[in-house]
Amino acid sequence: KKRFLTYAQGYTKNLSRGEIAAYEDTVLTIYLLKHDIPWDAIEAMDERSVNIILGVLLAMDEQEREANGRRN
Repeated sequence: KKRFLTYAQGYTKNLSRGEIAAYEDTVLTIYLLKHDIPWDAIEAMDERSVNIILGVLLAMDEQEREANGRRN
């Protein structure tokens, strides 16, 4: 999540806190959907569940990038 926030700062520096929160929620929702998490499951998640799933997905993405780097 911290990496995303650093990346997004360039896009959000002129937005209000509410707009930034909406932007982050939208990007997070798209990320979860892209990883085949069903919409109804996303809607039902509490913040703790989102953080756990996000952590696992980011770790898996990192492993995949490292594996691809070793192959190249």
